[in-house]
Amino acid sequence: MHKRRFSISPKQVISPKYSISRQSVIAGLGLLLAGFIYGILCFKLQIPPFAMLDSVYTHWNTHKEADDRWQKLSTTDMTALLNLPDPMAIEQKHQQLIQLIWGQRNPFQQHAMVSPDPIVDNRYADIAGLKSIHKLQTIMPFAIESNAYWFTPKATSLNGCVLVHQGHGGDFIVAKPLITALLNADYCVVGISMPLLGANNQPWVNLPNIGLVQLTHHNLLQYLVMPGGGLPVQLFIDPVIAVVNFLQSQSSTPIFMTGLSGGGWTTLLSAAVDRRILTSVTVAGDLPLAFRASAPRDWGDYEQMEPRLQSQINSLQLHALSATAGRKQVVIYNEFDDCCYAGRAGLIFIPPIQQQLQQLKQGKLYLYIDSSHNRHEISPEARQLILQELSRLPHQHQDQLHPIFFSSMYQPWRVLIPAWLRKNSAR
Repeated sequence: MHKRRFSISPKQVISPKYSISRQSVIAGLGLLLAGFIYGILCFKLQIPPFAMLDSVYTHWNTHKEADDRWQKLSTTDMTALLNLPDPMAIEQKHQQLIQLIWGQRNPFQQHAMVSPDPIVDNRYADIAGLKSIHKLQTIMPFAIESNAYWFTPKATSLNGCVLVHQGHGGDFIVAKPLITALLNADYCVVGISMPLLGANNQPWVNLPNIGLVQLTHHNLLQYLVMPGGGLPVQLFIDPVIAVVNFLQSQSSTPIFMTGLSGGGWTTLLSAAVDRRILTSVTVAGDLPLAFRASAPRDWGDYEQMEPRLQSQINSLQLHALSATAGRKQVVIYNEFDDCCYAGRAGLIFIPPIQQQLQQLKQGKLYLYIDSSHNRHEISPEARQLILQELSRLPHQHQDQLHPIFFSSMYQPWRVLIPAWLRKNSAR
């Protein structure tokens, strides 16, 4: 019996019906390349379907849910909540704030201790405008330390000194881009972290009826009974006042302050208390309690929601107090913030404060909606704004800045466009 042999030719392995010719491959690649080029031109020249894509993107990325929820609050009488009808009421509220936080203690007597010699921190070694770094230490009740850095620029003539408060991000190394920009613009800078964070300590304390506890996070601070009375939130402001006292002992240059998140809240409260801070800039730092109440991610830590403070002095009043006495405050919100305080709530509660300050000729308050990114940070645009506003003292050229203004729109697709094509393409 003969076995039948089967042979398969190459032509039978790949049927002509399913084969892909070289011409088809080239044509397909050509179409892909043409589509890619058209996509770039679409965003560069804003030709169809740019408008449709931009509309869809903006719709889904604007925090409409928060803004819609807050619309109910637009019927609230914000002027009644502000309740600062005249300069006397402002002064009384200022004194009430100081007494509420510190009780019988005078908060303006403490000075930060400076290290006798400059310290070395190689994380900042590449800053061209940096001359030296000294450590500034403030020791508070319960042995809670604040360890700040005093950065001095190479410039012989200072434009001022800026306190940069990092907030809940921890170490102020996160604010290095801003610190670098300020040093290169001939400002001295003091980097500060919130208590218990960054280079600060986390001491053990003996709490009445509770026992020995290590202070590892801010919510534990509410259980402290402060010597001399007052509220534990003083632990957040004491280092700022101590640093301001130290800076004033060194020179007569103007003092400014800015901060992100919890650092923005600290900036707000510090400027409300200490009128030596001429210009303050808060970034994603605070919302009135009513705006926080229905959004867990906006609630914040103990210090931001201290009931005794909130019930007597609200956020609207703090913003007003931060700008009074002929000073200036700029409030920045990241519209697409991926952490907290996103949206445009400021458009509801900031204008009534602006109008009252203008009527009483007490100071300047500005609102900036930063839509240029979607992060919980001080954006490059915000950095530029901070430098611009610090260069103008509160009484100088104020008409150049509109009370409410907006950044360019966030365009995440721009990272896909070559740098030479991206030039001048921002809206």
